[in-house]
Amino acid sequence: MRMTTKGRYGLRAVVNLASRESDEPVPLSSIAREEGISTQFLEQIFFALKKAGVVASVRGPKGGFVLARDASDIDLRQILLAVDESLFVVPCTQDADEPVCSRKPDCPTYPVWKELSEILGEYFGRITIRNLVDNAKRSRGDGGLREAGGTTP
Repeated sequence: MRMTTKGRYGLRAVVNLASRESDEPVPLSSIAREEGISTQFLEQIFFALKKAGVVASVRGPKGGFVLARDASDIDLRQILLAVDESLFVVPCTQDADEPVCSRKPDCPTYPVWKELSEILGEYFGRITIRNLVDNAKRSRGDGGLREAGGTTP
């Protein structure tokens, strides 16, 4: 699996939004500037995040974006899927209507790829935005990622 720029930027932008001390809407231009992301690219990402119910927009002179739900109710899997990030390591593990590979029924490696894809989905589903925000506040720069309860995922 290779994470695309859209997936990485989407995660960073949502963490940025969740890290604010205030519940005030945040202009996209502020997030773009702070994260070093093009505003136009961030607009595409936030359109997808809004459609998925991760963020909400607020119109008006003091408008911008806010989280649509509490940060503890938004996991990384939701964000990655919202921005069309594939959590499948090979195409044959996708649950598509039409088979991607004719060898799938007899492939000796298919179970390995299927299990790895499931593990990735579960892993990203265990980590919430709140976990990332709290971890960053707790220990800037130690590199340790901790889930709620203090364990490493």
